[in-house]
Amino acid sequence: MRDLFYHLIRSGITVDISTFSKACKQRCSQYFRRIYTELRQQLIRNNPTSGKMLFPIDSTVVSLTSKLFWMQEQHQVKLLNGVNASQGYVSECLVDFGQGHDAKFTYYIPSMIPEDGIDIMDRDFASWEFPDALSETNTLFVVRIKN
Repeated sequence: MRDLFYHLIRSGITVDISTFSKACKQRCSQYFRRIYTELRQQLIRNNPTSGKMLFPIDSTVVSLTSKLFWMQEQHQVKLLNGVNASQGYVSECLVDFGQGHDAKFTYYIPSMIPEDGIDIMDRDFASWEFPDALSETNTLFVVRIKN
């Protein structure tokens, strides 16, 4: 809220924050939702990528405690999936027994990413070939690299 007042005052509109706060206690939140919706639509029109959903993908290792797995010399499983950050649903989960590197999953990842999504990955996926393959299919992505 203070940022909003700062920008209003800088643009020449004088506003008293305490008067505004007092007035807002009486106002219906519907007006603020409408202002927020309109500002979001303007943002999407001016910057098309801001309307896309963020889709982080990562993996985790789960230790297996069942004697059946241990007898087959399987001590852990690696699970990899993505999350639609705006809607909260989880993508399909890829499973690999053992200590495989995340790069083993790169073949499956493009099909996991929603059409209007921006894939977010850590540096386990930062081989040169994988980002090139994503670029060829016009898939938007952000990847963290070592340096």
